Amino acid sequence: MDHIEPYLRSRYAAKMAVCTFLLTFPFVFASTVPAAVTKSFGEPYHGRLAGGVPFPAQFSGYQLRDSGNIYATPELVGALLDAIEGVRRNYPDTCSLYLGDFSSPTGGPLRNHASHQNGRDVDIGMYAKDNVRLDGSQLMSGDNLDVAKTWCLIENLLKTDRVQYMFMDKRLQSIFFEYALRHGWNRESLDIVFNNVGQSYDNSIIRHSRGHRDHIHVRFYAPWSALAAASGGSDTKKLATIALAQAAYLPKKVKFTIKGRETALTQLAQSFGVSTDDLCRWNGIRPTSRPRAGSCLVYYKRGFELEPVNLAQSLPAPTRPSSDLVRLASIEPSAALSDAELSPRDQAQSPAQPLYYRVKSSDNLTKIAQRYHLTVDQLCRLNGISK
Repeated sequence: MDHIEPYLRSRYAAKMAVCTFLLTFPFVFASTVPAAVTKSFGEPYHGRLAGGVPFPAQFSGYQLRDSGNIYATPELVGALLDAIEGVRRNYPDTCSLYLGDFSSPTGGPLRNHASHQNGRDVDIGMYAKDNVRLDGSQLMSGDNLDVAKTWCLIENLLKTDRVQYMFMDKRLQSIFFEYALRHGWNRESLDIVFNNVGQSYDNSIIRHSRGHRDHIHVRFYAPWSALAAASGGSDTKKLATIALAQAAYLPKKVKFTIKGRETALTQLAQSFGVSTDDLCRWNGIRPTSRPRAGSCLVYYKRGFELEPVNLAQSLPAPTRPSSDLVRLASIEPSAALSDAELSPRDQAQSPAQPLYYRVKSSDNLTKIAQRYHLTVDQLCRLNGISK
């Protein structure tokens, strides 16, 4: 399908990153370390988290298991909020989605989990038939699973372009594969998405894992949070740039002062891009309330914003290095470990070491791609650049 390629760019996007703008635009930020930077250290199964963001509780469409293990990277928070909102657009009256464990406030080992250690993992429930709300994990099958609505969630997760893996039982994979095939997806695209149904690819996103019939374990890329961890604490200008980009993924609290010309709350909510129920809940008012001149309403602006990232990449600088430092992470995909797949041998494996390549004046994209056994298209896609 035409829309599959944007969904799948994340297979490689986290493997290579061009950090040129972090080096060429260091002169415009304050010298203090921004407090809001989130750092994701190590791997999901051997890592930790600093400055983790608690998953927000103020929105509709989901329910959190508890208030403890709800910490994550901004990249995860933004992607999951966007995906849930995508379901609500298609199913306005949907029940809430059950969300299980993310990471602890500081990451590291989490009880009953082999991973979930650095803010990139979350366990999410599925939607049941007849809009029945599930208040915990429940074994799902064709008998009780709302396939259409849950596939809508999966599809919206893929659309965020930030999902590395989804772990679920292969019996559920078969159900979703057949449904998607009947509803517009072609088999070639689905072969890339699913690892245990159809023709399997090494880099497939959705993979089998034992013990995953009652929830879906989703692992996200978090390139900014990983870059913050690798940057240490001394490069305050680089961290300020990272903080600016991370903020683009998170909801923004907005205060609106009533001037007296506004109409009913329904129209105000529509103009804010939020539901009337949410607007009333955030402000402790009823849908029939009439806003008074001078009073203040609070709402939250959601959805990924590209402008701060573009700003971080395009700020002017007095000088520009003559060559660009390109950081190449391991070309090979990292190990796909879920909670049900950790072994002593896996635990002992060290993560792949990054490679560094300094672009020479005589280089071009074709030469660099050939050096690392890539196509030019892959190289461009990995680095987010055009030919």
